Amino acid sequence: MSRGKKIRIGVVLFLALLLIAAVCMKCRKTTTVTAQVGVIEDSFHAEGILVWTEKMVDGTQNGNLETLCSHGTRVAKGTHVATVHTGEVDEEVQRKLSAVNERIAEIEKRNSSVILFSEDATKLESMVGERSREIIEATNAGDYARVQILREDINSILDKKASIGGATDNDITLEKLHAEKAEYERMLSGSITEVYAPMAGMFSTRVDGYEALLSPDGIPSLTMTDYQTLKESTPSTDGIPPCKIVDTYMWYFVTSVSEETASALKPGDRVLIRNALTGNEPVEAQIHTVGNAENGKCLISVKSTYDISNVVNSRNQEFDIIKHRYEGFKLPTKALRVVDGKQGVYIRKESGDEFKPIEILYKGNEYMIVRVNPKEGASVTLYDEVVVEK
Repeated sequence: MSRGKKIRIGVVLFLALLLIAAVCMKCRKTTTVTAQVGVIEDSFHAEGILVWTEKMVDGTQNGNLETLCSHGTRVAKGTHVATVHTGEVDEEVQRKLSAVNERIAEIEKRNSSVILFSEDATKLESMVGERSREIIEATNAGDYARVQILREDINSILDKKASIGGATDNDITLEKLHAEKAEYERMLSGSITEVYAPMAGMFSTRVDGYEALLSPDGIPSLTMTDYQTLKESTPSTDGIPPCKIVDTYMWYFVTSVSEETASALKPGDRVLIRNALTGNEPVEAQIHTVGNAENGKCLISVKSTYDISNVVNSRNQEFDIIKHRYEGFKLPTKALRVVDGKQGVYIRKESGDEFKPIEILYKGNEYMIVRVNPKEGASVTLYDEVVVEK
């Protein structure tokens, strides 16, 4: 190959490399992200045990128990929750008694709704008149789908009015059922003991043996050894009452965390917690206790007033415990610039990149959260093209 040809090939290669470099530089300079709202959480996941105030319904473990409330029912203190039959019991009579009790509860619940309707009978009449006028307007407008909806609405209102008129019949039925109940109770041999709720709360027929081992007052004195024993054992339920009342409006979650995690927590700290019991949404809670370190681990407890009475089934739970939750524009940390001593980012504009100061709520290695400034143009705004590489 001649020297001249080699030179020409070298020139071509050099120009090609320059072109590639120019394209790469252009791509690098045009790297941007769209400003959108995001969330970064400083959190940790923990497995532990639920603790709450609970009282066993004493007197229910000896004899044939007839519960008058279903599991999960919220009751007031002193509510008649069960009847205990001792001695020989006619099971058929007891079955009929249970059926009568259920029927009485059903009618009483219906009557309470009827009372609410009867207190507002005038409003029901007015609603019927209003829907009738709307039907005329919809008919004139040719909106027949709307007419059908309004007719169904009127039928529903009339059904409510009809239920008011049936209150007297319900009273008669209720009187008969109470008479039947009294007769069945008389027919049952042996003694009958009526049992009442020792406190207000959720009636539960799910006992697990932890009732005698755990209480809110005992949490501060729990050791890591105690906790591990509780986690690894299955307490006996022998000899304890088969039902209890639970105060689920104030409950506690006890868990073991690393000493490093515990060092950033102190009693009284506000946190958020999340799992299936909270609908997988963060709810407010508070650090209750932080124990001493044992072999690199610490026992902590979190307390909350979020109502879990309708969903709690298991004492063993897992939660995300969120120490801080930052919400704002989520941007790459490497987009951050400092100009004239001010932190900010460059926004891509047709007329040229424009520097905007920002207030950083959180900065990590990869992402940062920037406060959303409602004043237009003062800082980053939604859907701005933020320059990452410049």
